[in-house]
Amino acid sequence: MTIGGPDPEKIPGQAVQKVLPLANRAMATSGDYRNFFNQKNQRFSHILDPKTGAPVRHPLASATVLAPTAMQADAAATTVMVLGPKNGL
Repeated sequence: MTIGGPDPEKIPGQAVQKVLPLANRAMATSGDYRNFFNQKNQRFSHILDPKTGAPVRHPLASATVLAPTAMQADAAATTVMVLGPKNGL
């Protein structure tokens, strides 16, 4: 099976950023490129940093992770989004 990872810069359902073969593993994507709001020229993510309780504040739009199970992939993708582009990598 192959699966396409979403491209956060495109309209939903219009393009994929990468196509990956997927066998005996799961893939999950976490991101805030669709779920956020702007207030007074500041962007607020729906993903919260558990250390501060506040929305994450970094430019990472999404993270996609492959793992043995969907639960592990989802948890890891959200963790990468909380950690941000530098620490999440």
